[in-house]
Amino acid sequence: EEWCRQQIYNAAISIMDDDSPTKSRDGENGGVILVEGAMGLYDGTPSSADLAAKFGIPVVLVMDVRAMAQTAAAIAVGLKNYRADFDMIGMIANKCGSNYHGKLVREALPADLPMWAALKREENVELPERHLGLVQPLEDGKEVLMNERIDAGADMLEASGILDQIRQLEPVAFQ
Repeated sequence: EEWCRQQIYNAAISIMDDDSPTKSRDGENGGVILVEGAMGLYDGTPSSADLAAKFGIPVVLVMDVRAMAQTAAAIAVGLKNYRADFDMIGMIANKCGSNYHGKLVREALPADLPMWAALKREENVELPERHLGLVQPLEDGKEVLMNERIDAGADMLEASGILDQIRQLEPVAFQ
């Protein structure tokens, strides 16, 4: 909430009523709904794919593409086609080694799965992590470091054009 500067709601479908998909319906009002998966797109119960299917939320896959290019595209296509009950509308190639690396991934993707951005590996945006999650900002005096990295990450996302892509999305009409 601190970085978003607005109220954030945690929507866990295991504890929600079927007729009230979220406490905040920001997706219908021009806001942003970010669904963060626990592991991969199809992992867990409910998975991110389950949430997307249940609420009609389009998926933009964020994939770490270190050490692969065309293979990353093949995996993304497989993830898109694994289930047909939600829409995967794009991919963000994270941790690209170079512009050329991003170009290789982009060219290997089919037209129905466009690359939204190729984000380069940048140490100044990596958040400290540990097994099963990120280090919390107030742990071990990391608040200043976290704030600097969040700001650098926000600048990177803005420069990539991702925010323009998000603004062009149709509002989510919860199903």
